[in-house]
Amino acid sequence: MTQTDEGSRSISSGWFDNPVPIATAALVGGLVGFGLGVWMPTASGDEAPIRVKNGSIELHLLSASAEWDEDGDRKNWKVKGDPERNGNDYEVIAAPTNSASCTNGLSATGNPVAFTDNEGATIEIRSTGRKTKVKSRDDLTRPTDQLIAQANATRFIREIKVGNTVLCTFSAKDTGLRVVLIDP
Repeated sequence: MTQTDEGSRSISSGWFDNPVPIATAALVGGLVGFGLGVWMPTASGDEAPIRVKNGSIELHLLSASAEWDEDGDRKNWKVKGDPERNGNDYEVIAAPTNSASCTNGLSATGNPVAFTDNEGATIEIRSTGRKTKVKSRDDLTRPTDQLIAQANATRFIREIKVGNTVLCTFSAKDTGLRVVLIDP
């Protein structure tokens, strides 16, 4: 009679005995790996991703070492140190509360990226010479080194435009709205 040694069970028998936990672990591991590869800035000095959130125009740099810097006045901004991007286009990924607000899909690639608020003021993010510049009709505040924002909290994003394509439009503030700009 042959005895089975518990330590010598094959991986495939573990899969068949516990498919849900193993598949869940694999999925979570894959998503974490993907997230780190896409969202973390690289060590080569590339520009950090930019996040827009809360339905208002708040531009967050997603790296503790990155900082916004005035570029002449409070209407014009750049990333301190002028880090280079991989190219001039941005990949823009929108996550609204209601995806019907984004009739042209939830992502687009292009340059510039424009956020227009409910009062008609536009903040444009443009890459020229592989460097990001932000231009606003109105002065922006810098509450933290990684954040620049409109001073008026009652304003909200009405339109997101990538290149010549209107990606999303909103008739009211979407407090759950998140938008990320990264290198494509």
